[in-house]
Amino acid sequence: MSYKHCVSICSLLRSLQRPSGLWRLQEVLSQYKWPDSLETDFIYGSSSIGTSLDAHFLAAFSAAAGKRSIPSAASDESDPEWGCWDAQHESEKPSIGIVFPTIQRVQYGNEGIHAYSRLLCFAESTWERLKSANLLHDAIPCPRERHGFPMHVKVARRRFQFFSNAPSFGWIYCGSHNFSPAAWGRPLFKSSASKAATSAGSVLGSTLRICNYEIGLVFIVPPPEDPGCTVKNHEDLDRFIFPFVVPAPKYQKSDRPATTKAMREARIEMLKLKQLEETEAGEYLELEEVPDEEEDLDEESCREGSNDGGQQEEEEEKVYAETLWSQLDSYHS
Repeated sequence: MSYKHCVSICSLLRSLQRPSGLWRLQEVLSQYKWPDSLETDFIYGSSSIGTSLDAHFLAAFSAAAGKRSIPSAASDESDPEWGCWDAQHESEKPSIGIVFPTIQRVQYGNEGIHAYSRLLCFAESTWERLKSANLLHDAIPCPRERHGFPMHVKVARRRFQFFSNAPSFGWIYCGSHNFSPAAWGRPLFKSSASKAATSAGSVLGSTLRICNYEIGLVFIVPPPEDPGCTVKNHEDLDRFIFPFVVPAPKYQKSDRPATTKAMREARIEMLKLKQLEETEAGEYLELEEVPDEEEDLDEESCREGSNDGGQQEEEEEKVYAETLWSQLDSYHS
């Protein structure tokens, strides 16, 4: 595809008279009623995590995905915000998991940290802000042959299931959107707006500010009409293969994501270790040279010994020759 084709496609997408970003996701997924009580998994795996990620954006994304809150007894069903998922709900009970590789997984990758540093983007400040929410899950490549290789993927999944043997349903997103407000849109609010722009409530704002033009697909397996249906007569969301292990394991207390700062520190430590190994190797070589010198000394000693032995043999032969000449002289006399 040439540059002029890219410009044409971008112009075409921009000219489309329909919502984009979070509003488009909400428009597509709101066609179905998703039972929150049956949710088993809600994750987003991305090689780049937005620096401005916060509870407001996470709540907006979850609301666009069909997440609803349990209304309190004091709430009024006539309230436009009734049952809407907002930042307060998100702060109290985080709804979505973020799949991103740990620094340990990156350190021991087949291609080294350098290969990952060109693909991964996660600010240390964002990690510090999200750490307490316990949102992070490790990105373990799948299948096993891909272990140790960096993944440049942007996928999301919200999975539901009636019971363990029933087919799963839900939706999967795959595209170019990083998990960031810049890609999906930052909801903005106008005091003059009389009502929310979408059915998900005011959490999605009256306007949406999007910085990047992205594209993606949403694969949907609708909720079955009959909860007791089997795999044979209903599609299964699990038939879609993910590039990482699902369900993705949660971070342990000692785990840390491969942030830009973490990768830089890891590279410095690796360089220090390499220098130390080279220094130790140099000392080892010097120590190994000592036996060689001793062997040289031994060889010289052998040569000197052989020279001394040769001189002794010459003297013995000289004495023996003189003895023979004296015997010959005495015979003639």
